[in-house]
Amino acid sequence: MGLFSEATLLTATGDDDTLRSIRDRLPIATRFIGYGHRVSFAFVAQEALARAIASPSCASCHSIIDPPGWSLEHFDATGAYGDTDNGKPVDSSGLMRVYGNTVGTQDSEYTFKSIDDLAPQLATSCVVAACFTRSMMNRAFNVVDTSGTLPYTDAEVNHVANRFANGGFSIRELVKAIVETPSFLK
Repeated sequence: MGLFSEATLLTATGDDDTLRSIRDRLPIATRFIGYGHRVSFAFVAQEALARAIASPSCASCHSIIDPPGWSLEHFDATGAYGDTDNGKPVDSSGLMRVYGNTVGTQDSEYTFKSIDDLAPQLATSCVVAACFTRSMMNRAFNVVDTSGTLPYTDAEVNHVANRFANGGFSIRELVKAIVETPSFLK
């Protein structure tokens, strides 16, 4: 299952008062896919989610941030695996749409039964690779993507993302590609 099912990742932002599925999906959506905000609930996962997205203004974001969390429904706040949530069977299946908001990427859909299905799809996704590349470039250049003027170009992001993907999604290859960009070498 890898990184997405590590207990340290699953418990890093959780507490007993936070809805498990929302707690789990936000760090993934924010750190790996580029979306997210913090929300807290004290209800059972599936029931609270239905209440939370009843409003169309809530549903627009939840359609993006919820699916990664659904894949983690089998894990509790301590990272322990379970088949029930308050006596009800856990459903960790879903459909995740990732929007190609990075130049050169296209929208993608991932159908999954659990994190075992979703993680390998995300690990080799061009959209996720491009978003992760941009996030890592922001860190390397010590900038915030919303700051307006960025010290690198979209062409450099695409080049680095391609090297990352062509290098088997190796973090070492990603870092090498970033530090070899003309903008980084200035």
